[in-house]
Order: sequence, then structure tokens, then C-alpha cells
Amino acid sequence: MTSNEERNRLPAVERDILFLHEELRKPQTVIAKILGVSQPTVNYRYKRARSRLEFFDQLPSVTSEEVRHVLGVLGTRTNDIEAMVLYLETNSQSEVARRMNTSQGAARYWILRVVEDHLAKDMREDDMHKRVRTACKMLASRPGIFNEPSKPGHSPKHQKIERRLSAAPKFRGRLVAGEPIQILDGIYGDLTGTLADISNEEMVIELRLESREITLRWPRRRP
Repeated sequence: MTSNEERNRLPAVERDILFLHEELRKPQTVIAKILGVSQPTVNYRYKRARSRLEFFDQLPSVTSEEVRHVLGVLGTRTNDIEAMVLYLETNSQSEVARRMNTSQGAARYWILRVVEDHLAKDMREDDMHKRVRTACKMLASRPGIFNEPSKPGHSPKHQKIERRLSAAPKFRGRLVAGEPIQILDGIYGDLTGTLADISNEEMVIELRLESREITLRWPRRRP
């Protein structure tokens, strides 16, 4: 699995934090201002993102066909096989339950039954059996590693933030609505957005991150 594929499994806000911190080299205090959260939140989400990626680096690569073959050889029940295949694909017990039209408790029971009743007794040392055994055991031992916690009834997927700047930042790009504009300084430095509007009174740039749409406005001239 490539690094980009691994990152795409992370929540959008964690992808933003990794991009801003590791690619643009912005400190956590600046990232917090950009995203509209606290610095401790940025620090927590950054560490959680790195933990998820490190986990995936250690996870053996297996295909659904390999899992079905190995579990079939071990005489695993059909529901259990389907639950484990879906879990390896989605890394979410709630998603397994939804797709199988059952409760999350039942999905969890089927997944654990694969690990505890079948894979635990599998002594085969060929490469496929070892990879499937290791991957299933690792994911079953960390059921929440890729689940994104959210507050009940409130889990916005893409937040919109509007900021009014007191002065124009330095930028590069044509002053034509719809054209790309790169901010060159300040906390938004190195971010590229779109010129949304320009008039004699103000200029508006929209920056789009994975988790945020940030609208920047500033006066073009003082009254």
C-alpha cells in the first residue's frame, strides 16, 4: 500500500494537519489558527495520525481473495468470513454491521470468532496463511484504530470558516475571478486558493483544505 493510500484512510482533518506540518513545515500553533482549533487538539490529532500510519506500515498486505481462501481452508462460517473480509476492507466494525444488516455487537462477535476459534489454531507456515493470520489479529486487537469519534448528532464533514484580514497578504496570481492565487506570507503562506471575488472595496480568496473551506477577505483600499 502506498503512502498516499494510507493517508487517504485518515480523517480529513488529520490529513490537513499532516500536510500543513510535514509538507509546509508550519508549527502547531499556526496550524491551530488556520483550522480554528486549539494547539493541544492539533498535537493530539497529529500524534493519532502518526499512530494510525505506523500501524498500517506494520500491517501485512492481504487481499480479500486470500482471506476467503485461508478462512475457507480452516472451515470458517460464511458470516464470519464475510465479516472479516469487510473489516479488512473498511477497518470499521460499524460499517461491517451496516453492510451485513446486523448489530455492531454481532459483527464484533463474528470477527473475534475468526481470530479466536480459527486463526488461533492455524499452524500453517506458508506465506499466505501467515500474512492473513497476522493482519486479522492486528486489526481485531485495535478495533478503534481507524474509527473517527464524533459527538452525537454533530459530525460536520467539511467546515466553512470566514476570516477578515486587516491588510492584504502578499500573493501570486492573476487578478481574475476563478483564477488560482498563492498566498506568499503570513499564517496562510504557501497555501493556494481561488480568487472568488474582486472589487474596488475588497478581495476574496477561497482556500480549500481536506476538512475546511477558508474564505479570506481583506479591504482593497481604506475608506
